[in-house]
Amino acid sequence: MALQWMLTHSFTAKLLAVKRVTENSGKRTPGVDDFRWKTPTQKLRAALSLSRKDYKAMPLRRLYILKKNGKQRPLGIPTMQDRAYQALHLLALQPVAETTADKGSYGFRPYRSCHDAIERCYIHLSRNDSATWVLEGDIKGCFDNISHQWLIENIPMDRKILQQISQEKTKITHISEGFNFLGQNIRMYSKRNLLIRPSDDSIKAVKTKLKEIIVKHRGSQAAVLIRNLNPVITGWANYHRNACSKKTFYKLDRILWRNIWNWARSIAGAANPFDPAWEKYFLYRKMFKKNSLNLSILPGGLVRL
Repeated sequence: MALQWMLTHSFTAKLLAVKRVTENSGKRTPGVDDFRWKTPTQKLRAALSLSRKDYKAMPLRRLYILKKNGKQRPLGIPTMQDRAYQALHLLALQPVAETTADKGSYGFRPYRSCHDAIERCYIHLSRNDSATWVLEGDIKGCFDNISHQWLIENIPMDRKILQQISQEKTKITHISEGFNFLGQNIRMYSKRNLLIRPSDDSIKAVKTKLKEIIVKHRGSQAAVLIRNLNPVITGWANYHRNACSKKTFYKLDRILWRNIWNWARSIAGAANPFDPAWEKYFLYRKMFKKNSLNLSILPGGLVRL
């Protein structure tokens, strides 16, 4: 406790906490006070103001985001000052939590990724003596229903939290039927052959995203379109590169090729809509020059024209 007290009262730790909340992806989203720390002077004053004396958390700014099932998920946004306090005390609480946490948990854990969780699934489900049934569960309104008083008084997880499991998202699945986890489908096939592939939902989402980008950039230059497609393709491919994704990459490659070809045809038609021969000439000579369209969804590959 003495070390935690020293850390939360350290000016260096306060500067680090302010740095964390002013450089992450949510730095442009204010709380209920509609105030953001933008200038170096504001950030320095913020670090100096992080004191326990007379501190009281402000209400959350409530927003709603759409979930996959069509429902809305409530999202609470703290003020910049409250976020800085949270970041400051996280520096003191995280070492304790990491020491006592379950070795098999991966959610919201530092230096652990989705690929680590998928790897653990493979290790435990691919053996000859592995379990054949999987419980798919999700806690209903976890952060809304969890006891904050209990969190203050305890470190280990209380078994009573299991009463908050969502029935609509909970089911028991045989490993031969497969289950979706973190964008992957994990399924045991014949002869104890466990395969991990991109899930149908993940494939559908990236197809929709790529199509939206192409439709949005009709009439744009090829370089602009490629610049917007590349991050989506590369990011998705890098995430699924360690799974059995060869056939999926090939399928998406063909779909993306067709969508880009239609995009190019629309530009050729706009250049001269009354001459089919001009369209062919435009596509092969002007749009793609001497090379045919070469699209590759590869771990390190890009969309190339």
